[in-house]
Amino acid sequence: MSAVNAGLDISSIVLTTLQEAARHGPVPCLREAASLALLILDMIITTKRNKKKFCEIARDVCELVCIVIEALKPIQVTGEQTHEDSVLLHNVRQLVDTLTSIETFSKIDAARNTLLRFIRHRSDLKKIEDYKRQLQRCLDIFGLQSDISIRENLSRIIQNQEEAREERNIEVAHSNVTYNFYVIYFS
Repeated sequence: MSAVNAGLDISSIVLTTLQEAARHGPVPCLREAASLALLILDMIITTKRNKKKFCEIARDVCELVCIVIEALKPIQVTGEQTHEDSVLLHNVRQLVDTLTSIETFSKIDAARNTLLRFIRHRSDLKKIEDYKRQLQRCLDIFGLQSDISIRENLSRIIQNQEEAREERNIEVAHSNVTYNFYVIYFS
């Protein structure tokens, strides 16, 4: 386990998931999100100040991208998209924009000299907190979207079961009529 990984407390499963998605993910925006998450993680190595806050962001980014990868597994497996999947992919694109901003900010921070880092310390903390809020917002959106998707799927399942029950009732009623006709006719 690398020093960065130990400091971030990111599991090997999360890292493996990100690496696989970055290399082989069938959904382009997911590949980009996973790649950006890994880049942000790598940038933590060069960060000199606000290391704890950067570690928190990197951990949040990695976990959020893994959640999104899991949410989009049905698209990855089947290649088919529903309307809900389209909305989810739109949200992934917004996440990618946020990750791109974080990655750019991390690069700028890594390139600063010590004096500039010292001067910008407080404003960088505010910027990092803003990124954390943006990531939380992305997580909230994905959570809400997942709740909506689950509710719609449950509604479809209930409707299908009600239709199947009605068909069985019709079949039972038809077989009762046939049986009664048979009993009356042959009696």
